[in-house]
Amino acid sequence: MSTLISEIMTGLASIPRDVYAGVVSQGFDNGVNLGVLNTARALFRNDVPDSKAVSELQVIWGVIPNDARAALWDAKMCEAELSLAGWLQTVKGADSHLAADYAQELLVPAVKSSSDLLALWNDPERLAEAVGLA
Repeated sequence: MSTLISEIMTGLASIPRDVYAGVVSQGFDNGVNLGVLNTARALFRNDVPDSKAVSELQVIWGVIPNDARAALWDAKMCEAELSLAGWLQTVKGADSHLAADYAQELLVPAVKSSSDLLALWNDPERLAEAVGLA
């Protein structure tokens, strides 16, 4: 009987350790994902060609090509959304949270039909015109 109680106590004691390990692992993964995205954004903002950016993400972060391409796509969308949201705030006087949400709502379907719109990320007025705002 004492062996059974001992095994139960050992099992119960390991639960917090396993939970803690899972939280630490998730936190590490989130940190890496944020690092990959921020690196991709910096590469994109500095006009690094896509193929070179993907290669750099692989070297710096050790991600596979598909994940590097996905991070670069997310970075492009993020920059375009920020640009359009800034335009909405400045030109239309929109609240920052509403502007960010509205920019995302407009860009996602527009980019699905024409990913060339992402090239307008640093020209918010033309981007706004392209998605039907200006």
